[in-house]
Amino acid sequence: GPRIIICPGFAITKQEILDKVEGGSITERSSLVLEGEGLKVKNLKLDGALVIRAGHDCEVKVDGLVVENKGWVLEEIPEGADVPETVSIRGYTMAKHEAMEIHDCEVKV
Repeated sequence: GPRIIICPGFAITKQEILDKVEGGSITERSSLVLEGEGLKVKNLKLDGALVIRAGHDCEVKVDGLVVENKGWVLEEIPEGADVPETVSIRGYTMAKHEAMEIHDCEVKV
């Protein structure tokens, strides 16, 4: 399924997530990173990868954004591969082919 990272600065509880995210759709292959206390997302259509980072004391509202890109893909580590232990334990790496990134303050998309 989709990979969604909700940073603690965005939301900690289920209710905080429900208050900040409304409507939209995310495909099975998608990756989403949400960070920032003042971030709200409404009617997002995501097919690929999207990273939104709102700075401290910033209000970022994303409404109706459509994102289609190559996204990020999980790639299995071949048995016996020479990789750091932290990667070996996980068993995969994330190939970041393409993503839309929003790093801003006072943005309305």
